[in-house]
Amino acid sequence: MSEDMVKYYRERAREYEEVYRWRDPHRQEEQAAMERALLEAEFDIREVETAIKNLRFQIIDSDYKIIENSDMTVVYHPRKSISAGVMCEMVYAKSLAKLVYAYYPYEPSPFFEWYATRIFTDPDEMRDFLIKESKMTGQRPLDFFSNPVTES
Repeated sequence: MSEDMVKYYRERAREYEEVYRWRDPHRQEEQAAMERALLEAEFDIREVETAIKNLRFQIIDSDYKIIENSDMTVVYHPRKSISAGVMCEMVYAKSLAKLVYAYYPYEPSPFFEWYATRIFTDPDEMRDFLIKESKMTGQRPLDFFSNPVTES
């Protein structure tokens, strides 16, 4: 792994630390000491590559667990080129008999069509459909989260 890659992942680790620092205010001193130690540490390239590989597997595993624990999968894919990860998640959701609703404003491939329960080309149409669907199935209506709270 190049020095540039090591630098890149160190910077991502610093950003991650900044985002999550507020979560435990009682450990900020300990976290600051760890941050200083990490910035001064020398890393074995093989260890860094192994850590990156493990993190990549954890992303996939956590995405699949979210799908397993969901009633449906909603795909929002505004880019023309299809992501391999998106297709894998659609395949996995369908294999678990989950509904797969997709926003994709381009001509879909036969595979994309096969794994999607319904494809929307208009994001507002998909939003309205999901709100209506949530009301019909007895779930908390999705529009509950987007309506402003008004005081009487």
